[in-house]
Amino acid sequence: MDAVVTAATNWIGSQIIDEASLLIGVEDQIRNLQDELKCMQRYIQDAEDRQGEDGGDGQVAIFATKIREIAFHAEDVIDIYILKVQSRTIENIWKSRSSVEFPGSNEASRKHP
Repeated sequence: MDAVVTAATNWIGSQIIDEASLLIGVEDQIRNLQDELKCMQRYIQDAEDRQGEDGGDGQVAIFATKIREIAFHAEDVIDIYILKVQSRTIENIWKSRSSVEFPGSNEASRKHP
């Protein structure tokens, strides 16, 4: 029985490590994207402030709107990615739990003579 528990624990641990590796691989990219989004937000705010001071011709507002749309889309992509990774991690844990067979759990061993 100890061997089965050890094997199951090792397998589940391996699955968790694999998922963590995937997350770490893109974690830097997500951080970079978040930094870029913050820069875009600061730029938009600065551009809007300047347009208010100068009276502007509306081009800054159009440009700021486009950047804002791109930023919102990027945030949505990040949120969707995080949800998919979390969902896949939970799914893999459930699959791993259901694929572990313990001695005496199969149909043949449940039958009584």
